[in-house]
Amino acid sequence: MRATHNAFDSPHPCLRARPSPPRNGTAINGLAKKVADQLTKEGYKVIATGNAKSKTIEKTNVYAPKVTQADDAQKIATQLVATAQTDFPEDEAKTTADILIILGADAAK
Repeated sequence: MRATHNAFDSPHPCLRARPSPPRNGTAINGLAKKVADQLTKEGYKVIATGNAKSKTIEKTNVYAPKVTQADDAQKIATQLVATAQTDFPEDEAKTTADILIILGADAAK
Protein backbone atom coordinates (compact mmCIF):
# COMPACT_ATOMS: atom_id res chain seq x y z
CA MET A 1 0.00 0.00 0.00
CA ARG A 2 1.36 3.44 -0.80
CA ALA A 3 0.51 6.20 1.63
CA THR A 4 1.44 9.80 1.10
CA HIS A 5 0.98 12.61 3.54
CA ASN A 6 1.95 16.26 3.49
CA ALA A 7 1.45 19.34 5.57
CA PHE A 8 -1.12 20.83 3.18
CA ASP A 9 -3.78 18.08 3.32
CA SER A 10 -3.13 16.79 6.79
CA PRO A 11 -4.88 16.91 10.11
CA HIS A 12 -1.30 16.41 11.43
CA PRO A 13 0.62 19.36 9.90
CA CYS A 14 3.82 18.38 11.72
CA LEU A 15 4.13 15.26 9.54
CA ARG A 16 6.05 16.06 6.38
CA ALA A 17 7.37 12.60 5.48
CA ARG A 18 6.08 10.54 2.57
CA PRO A 19 5.38 7.05 3.91
CA SER A 20 5.78 4.21 1.44
CA PRO A 21 3.06 1.68 0.79
CA PRO A 22 2.74 -0.26 4.03
CA ARG A 23 3.91 -3.78 3.21
CA ASN A 24 2.12 -6.79 4.64
CA GLY A 25 4.70 -8.95 6.42
CA THR A 26 2.20 -11.66 7.35
CA ALA A 27 0.05 -14.32 5.72
CA ILE A 28 -3.07 -12.51 6.99
CA ASN A 29 -5.20 -11.64 3.97
CA GLY A 30 -6.48 -8.07 3.92
CA LEU A 31 -4.11 -6.71 6.57
CA ALA A 32 -2.61 -4.09 4.27
CA LYS A 33 -6.12 -2.92 3.31
CA LYS A 34 -7.11 -2.69 6.98
CA VAL A 35 -4.11 -0.50 7.75
CA ALA A 36 -4.65 1.50 4.55
CA ASP A 37 -8.16 2.29 5.73
CA GLN A 38 -6.83 3.34 9.14
CA LEU A 39 -4.20 5.61 7.59
CA THR A 40 -6.81 7.12 5.26
CA LYS A 41 -8.99 7.99 8.26
CA GLU A 42 -5.97 9.70 9.81
CA GLY A 43 -5.45 11.91 6.78
CA TYR A 44 -3.01 9.95 4.63
CA LYS A 45 -3.55 9.46 0.90
CA VAL A 46 -3.27 5.71 0.40
CA ILE A 47 -2.56 4.87 -3.22
CA ALA A 48 -1.73 1.14 -3.29
CA THR A 49 -1.01 -1.92 -1.12
CA GLY A 50 1.98 -4.25 -1.16
CA ASN A 51 3.69 -7.20 0.48
CA ALA A 52 6.92 -7.51 2.42
CA LYS A 53 9.48 -10.12 1.41
CA SER A 54 8.85 -12.12 4.59
CA LYS A 55 5.43 -13.38 5.68
CA THR A 56 6.50 -14.18 9.26
CA ILE A 57 6.88 -10.69 10.76
CA GLU A 58 5.48 -10.55 14.30
CA LYS A 59 5.80 -6.84 15.13
CA THR A 60 5.06 -3.84 12.93
CA ASN A 61 8.02 -1.56 12.26
CA VAL A 62 8.21 1.91 10.78
CA TYR A 63 11.59 2.61 9.19
CA ALA A 64 13.11 6.01 8.50
CA PRO A 65 16.14 5.41 6.26
CA LYS A 66 17.04 9.10 6.67
CA VAL A 67 17.73 10.23 10.21
CA THR A 68 15.98 13.51 9.36
CA GLN A 69 12.69 11.58 9.11
CA ALA A 70 13.04 9.80 12.48
CA ASP A 71 10.55 12.08 14.26
CA ASP A 72 7.91 11.55 11.57
CA ALA A 73 8.52 7.79 11.66
CA GLN A 74 8.00 7.83 15.43
CA LYS A 75 4.70 9.70 15.05
CA ILE A 76 3.43 7.17 12.50
CA ALA A 77 4.68 4.30 14.67
CA THR A 78 2.77 5.73 17.63
CA GLN A 79 -0.42 5.87 15.54
CA LEU A 80 0.07 2.23 14.49
CA VAL A 81 1.26 1.08 17.94
CA ALA A 82 4.50 0.02 16.27
CA THR A 83 8.25 0.45 16.67
CA ALA A 84 10.19 3.16 14.83
CA GLN A 85 13.71 2.50 13.59
CA THR A 86 16.26 4.57 11.69
CA ASP A 87 17.78 1.70 9.76
CA PHE A 88 16.36 -0.09 6.72
CA PRO A 89 15.75 -3.86 6.52
CA GLU A 90 18.39 -5.26 4.18
CA ASP A 91 16.13 -7.94 2.71
CA GLU A 92 13.38 -5.52 1.65
CA ALA A 93 13.09 -3.87 -1.75
CA LYS A 94 14.30 -0.29 -1.68
CA THR A 95 11.84 2.58 -1.73
CA THR A 96 12.07 6.25 -2.66
CA ALA A 97 9.60 7.11 0.08
CA ASP A 98 10.81 8.81 3.23
CA ILE A 99 9.40 6.11 5.51
CA LEU A 100 8.84 2.36 5.10
CA ILE A 101 6.10 0.54 7.03
CA ILE A 102 6.35 -3.26 7.42
CA LEU A 103 3.23 -4.73 8.99
CA GLY A 104 3.53 -7.57 11.48
CA ALA A 105 0.93 -9.90 12.96
CA ASP A 106 0.37 -7.38 15.78
CA ALA A 107 -1.28 -5.02 13.25
CA ALA A 108 -4.16 -7.49 12.94
CA LYS A 109 -5.17 -7.01 16.58
